[in-house]
Amino acid sequence: MVDLILDTNKKVLNYVYKCYRIMQTLKCLLSLLLLGISIQSLGQNTSYFKTTNKKNKYYIYIQSEFATVFRMGIFYDKSGTGSSISQQDTLILTGENEYRNKNYSLQKNKDDYTLITSNGREYKTIGTNQELVLAELNNAYWLQSHLELSSKLRQEFPFYHFFLGTAFSTWKKNNFKTSPTSLFIEHTNVHIAHVYDSICKQQSAYTKTNLFIITNSSTANYPQLKDSLSTLPKQYSKYFKTAVYSMVKSNPEYFFKIVQDFESDKEIIYWAIDKDKELVKKIKQVRGYDSLKKEFIKNYRSGRAMPFKIIGAFTLMGALISWLIIAQP
Repeated sequence: MVDLILDTNKKVLNYVYKCYRIMQTLKCLLSLLLLGISIQSLGQNTSYFKTTNKKNKYYIYIQSEFATVFRMGIFYDKSGTGSSISQQDTLILTGENEYRNKNYSLQKNKDDYTLITSNGREYKTIGTNQELVLAELNNAYWLQSHLELSSKLRQEFPFYHFFLGTAFSTWKKNNFKTSPTSLFIEHTNVHIAHVYDSICKQQSAYTKTNLFIITNSSTANYPQLKDSLSTLPKQYSKYFKTAVYSMVKSNPEYFFKIVQDFESDKEIIYWAIDKDKELVKKIKQVRGYDSLKKEFIKNYRSGRAMPFKIIGAFTLMGALISWLIIAQP
């Protein structure tokens, strides 16, 4: 009964999360689609400005009857950084030299504008060009689209990790960087759909193979399991790790057979069973394989001791730093 409740709660949370991600995506899509329509409707009467404050970056484009303000942010990832849109506002011309809405006021000076926020902060602006504005806004959509793709794939294939570094490397090669936003959105959506379909096809095959091994570990013969195992990715792959664990769990002798057949991946094989102490005991009790067993036991002991060695090293380093601080005249 408890398991049923937990499973139901998990499904509800996943559903809520998916709804949240969909709303975020639709919000971003709507903002950028509106931007694309607006830019395409603008002629040579449009002026583009950006704030001079580097910590608070805004882009502004101005037409006769309205102005659009984009509050820019930074997209952070271990693979790199890029643009993001924190907020978009449309301001209406309310006087001869002022555009306004509830969040901002944009006041005309002789050659530029002053942007004033609802809390009274003022930002000076300077003129900029359309290509710069489009490049930053399109970059924001490109990165956000890949982030949404990563979240979607993680939900559908928990054993797969989509590297966001792909978004940064493909952006550099993108020929649509300064295209009108509506055209860029169309190009990006086609690209994302292609990537998604390609990954789904591959990951579905891995999932099916992984499930076959887990389901048949105790009934299928070793050659069958080995052939299936050989089709799974090895590096940074939970598919291979869980498949190895399942096979060894059903027959501890398989551990040494797998090490023999996948010698270049022995470290991954070791880590697949490393946390199960009872299984490690059974592996040690397998008859034969003396040299492989000796090497595994040595590696296992070294691996288990590593956290204590790291803690010891940091403790020593901390003591030395403390001593140096105290010893300062």
